[in-house]
Amino acid sequence: MASSQIAKKPLATHATPRDTAQDVVETASMAIKASLRAYDHNKTATKLSSLKAILKFLQKVEKKPSDIRARRLQTSNIVVKKFVTKVKGGLELMIACGFERENIGEKKEQLIMKEVNRDRVQLGISLVQKKLDDIKLGIVSDPAPAATAKKVRCACGFWGSQDQEGLCSICYKKKYGAAGSAELSQHEMKRVASTAKKLDW
Repeated sequence: MASSQIAKKPLATHATPRDTAQDVVETASMAIKASLRAYDHNKTATKLSSLKAILKFLQKVEKKPSDIRARRLQTSNIVVKKFVTKVKGGLELMIACGFERENIGEKKEQLIMKEVNRDRVQLGISLVQKKLDDIKLGIVSDPAPAATAKKVRCACGFWGSQDQEGLCSICYKKKYGAAGSAELSQHEMKRVASTAKKLDW
């Protein structure tokens, strides 16, 4: 009787080192892809030069994982500034690949990879290389899941903007005056005038 009343203890489950390592790589994969999408907000030349520099950083770590010099980058370094910290998505990409931001003194900071996860580094190299190839082929990253803005046709026939109540720049300016719209370029004025003439606007 007593034995039947003893509650059975659930079996303890523990994540194996392999499972943990795989989780790290999967999480890193999502972070790397997200940071690479941010690169599309940079100019093409900036994207290429930055990704090439970061690719070299990662390749050095892969080649000499025990060399602390390959795993430590001063953010004050002109190369790191130009190709990492001042590029949209650059710093996020380095962190996603395993680097950490670390203060080393008053107003001084470095990027350091304290522990090398070879799978994570190799994944970073692979995805960065693919991004470089895509840029050269003119392929843009798939946008992150989000509501996409819909085009709005203005009453005059031009495409309008949701930020301007569905009006084109000319109609918006007519409605709210010069203060409500940025000054139009001469090229845009000529284009609008030409189309308005055709539409008897």
